[in-house]
Amino acid sequence: MKVIVQSNNTSHNLGDASMFHVAIKRISRILSDPQIQLIEKNPNYESVCGDGKIEDVDDWQIQSWALKRPLWHRIDQAIPNLVDLFSMRWPRIKDWLTEAKANVRGNEVEARNKFVQRFEKADILFVSGGGLMTDLFASAERVCNLIMLAHSRGVPVFMFGQGIGPIRSSRLRNKARRALPEVQSIALREKKFSYPLLRDLGVPDDRITVTGDDAVTLAHNERPQALGEGIGVNLRVAYYSNISADLTETVAEVLSEASATYDAPLLPVPIAYRGENSDVASIRAILKAVGKKTDGGASLTSPEEVIRKAGKCRVVVTGSYHGGVFALSQGVPVVGLANSKYYHNKFHGLAEMFGVGCTVLRTNRGDFKVALDEAIREAWSRAPEYRSQLIREAERQIDASETAYASMVEYLASSTSN
Repeated sequence: MKVIVQSNNTSHNLGDASMFHVAIKRISRILSDPQIQLIEKNPNYESVCGDGKIEDVDDWQIQSWALKRPLWHRIDQAIPNLVDLFSMRWPRIKDWLTEAKANVRGNEVEARNKFVQRFEKADILFVSGGGLMTDLFASAERVCNLIMLAHSRGVPVFMFGQGIGPIRSSRLRNKARRALPEVQSIALREKKFSYPLLRDLGVPDDRITVTGDDAVTLAHNERPQALGEGIGVNLRVAYYSNISADLTETVAEVLSEASATYDAPLLPVPIAYRGENSDVASIRAILKAVGKKTDGGASLTSPEEVIRKAGKCRVVVTGSYHGGVFALSQGVPVVGLANSKYYHNKFHGLAEMFGVGCTVLRTNRGDFKVALDEAIREAWSRAPEYRSQLIREAERQIDASETAYASMVEYLASSTSN
């Protein structure tokens, strides 16, 4: 069975990598002789899948396919639905016109055609978990285009571990309305915000399931026998979190006091570990302000290593959503720091999924310093009470996710037999 896998940012973000790891392991286990083609290169896939048949799609093929869309740039800007309509309903005509126009311009089309041909032979397009379906990231439109390419070739699409929105852009909203309703199944990591948005985008109820995040499985399996004694530290300083480095000093002051009060070590829990918005830099700055010499978690380069670090905590203070997932799934309460609609939705959706143990604080509130101190104290004192309920909720989400994957197998088996 030929499986094309779209993942996102797995070489820079350990949260995305953790969802990818779970997805690849499950696909390899439950599908019959899967031949997996990765649209995004992942340097760690061999350790994830062992002897599984996995290949990276050539970068130039992907870029060539993506870059051929600008051949229709003026039409796409003026009437984007027209290009999408041709792409899905009359793909052969669209391919012919694209190739003809490229030839007139003297552009090479072989790489683009090879990429499209992969979908001619594919049995499934699998979109691995992520919170990329939002107008905050340019990749959202590319994923919609990939889904429509699969639709045009009659390839069923499955999406797991998805966080949808917010979507304010009318262009992306309309594109999502064309791409998502025909997806065979969309498994959501939270219901509070993603579910109503999908319904508004025209996705039928019977194609939506709420399973929780795929990373819950990986984190839950690493849980220790008892609560740890540390305080986990993470802060996402990025344009999409709307948190600036100015918050570092305030967070450091509160964490320093909490560390002294409870004689608790401050442990780095980085999720984005490379690139411009790396958590390592912000964690290092916080711990430096506290007077701790640390690499900020730079030495933690796999999801499992960060998960185990979160498991050594009694409380995790995090500006990263997956810092929360890693902790809650092991029975460790969380204080989530949010200052944008995107992170407000992520953390409040996560809090609803687990029911208890996840306090969300807006960092722009006037009493933030006092509120953070109170939230840490509350989480610390109630951690033993929360632990069993959090672990039970993690197990419920894992069961729901396994059921959704099994439903995918059933669908593929029935479609093959027909």
